[in-house]
Amino acid sequence: MTLQRFLKWGTLTVGVVCLALGCGLVGQWGLLAAVGLAGLAGILLAVWSAVAFVVLVGLAAVGICEGAWPILMILGATLALASWDLSNWEGFVADGLPDETAAWIEWRRYTYLALALGSGLLVTIVGRLVSFQLPFGVLMLLAALVLLGVDQTWRLVKG
Repeated sequence: MTLQRFLKWGTLTVGVVCLALGCGLVGQWGLLAAVGLAGLAGILLAVWSAVAFVVLVGLAAVGICEGAWPILMILGATLALASWDLSNWEGFVADGLPDETAAWIEWRRYTYLALALGSGLLVTIVGRLVSFQLPFGVLMLLAALVLLGVDQTWRLVKG
């Protein structure tokens, strides 16, 4: 099994477990069954389309509205996004590339995915845990600084 397939199926499996655990902890058995069916369909059918991703993210949103632990729901949705992205990337991998080039492209792809999902997950979790009032001007300044930081990080990663 290649690293890409391991990551694709691993993120799908862990994401579904997070969503199922979040639903099960609050007794949302209907949601738990729907998450299980969506995950099982994704694994057994070996098809990971945008529809399956949207279903799992929608179930995560419903779970949050029904009182499930938001951290598990957000993590499950993030891992579903990673699995979907890795599944789409699998179709773009070109055959016939030199091994060094293919390995470099694959490493860069994983770096970009980790940067995007990790920063998004971190910001979302911090946003759920921290609550305070800021004046609008301060908020605009912070948003500009965050965008500048993301841009500089992206330039650093791109090389």
